[in-house]
Amino acid sequence: MKIQALYTSQAIYYDLLYSGKEYKKESQQIKKIITKYKKSKGNDLLDCACGTGNHLQYFIDDFNCIGTDLNPAVLEIAREKLPTIEFIEADMSDLNLNRKFDVITCLYSSIGYITKKDRVESAIRAFSKHLKPGGILIVEPWLTKEMYNVDDPVMNIYNGDDIKIARLYTLELKNDNISHFEQHILVAERGKKVKHFVDLHELAMFPMSDFISWFEKYDMYPTLLPQGLFDDRGLLIGVKRGA
Repeated sequence: MKIQALYTSQAIYYDLLYSGKEYKKESQQIKKIITKYKKSKGNDLLDCACGTGNHLQYFIDDFNCIGTDLNPAVLEIAREKLPTIEFIEADMSDLNLNRKFDVITCLYSSIGYITKKDRVESAIRAFSKHLKPGGILIVEPWLTKEMYNVDDPVMNIYNGDDIKIARLYTLELKNDNISHFEQHILVAERGKKVKHFVDLHELAMFPMSDFISWFEKYDMYPTLLPQGLFDDRGLLIGVKRGA
């Protein structure tokens, strides 16, 4: 079984499977939030867990962008798509770039992949350390336990001319607060045999109150926006004190 294969050994299929995601629309929403909440004067933006750069491609005209991710395979794709952006392999829990930003984003529930509470707090502390006074942190959290529908079946497809991809899985619960799902992915590509691989994902479900308390602890004014970028998982906003 391959853990998070879509971010590593099978990253070539990531953009195809998520081709229906409205990255442009989401990025426009983020820009509106930045305009409303940011108090610092600069335009330096850090996208943590940037993946293949699908949000960054819509930030690049308005901000001086840097992207970080833990997975070299997705960073390689991002560098090919966006050669003018600096991409750095880094773990958000141990982030230490020796520079500060006006905007830090951590989108598409990437923070959920940190399954230990002390490591999540370390990530929030690191984000705050990298913010300028008045700068804004935008975190798209993972689902809470109340929102997570155990046993729900899920299917996604990509239907191209030369490649077809189907992904199916059911939502499971592990250790009370860990969402667990084994994605079975079939790839039918012209001129090749059908490929099947299993992609395991585990994300932690921590209460929003924990995030709010961490934002406050590490010198940020917190705001929870109930409406998220594409569903009701919400957005967490932190503005660094001292502006």
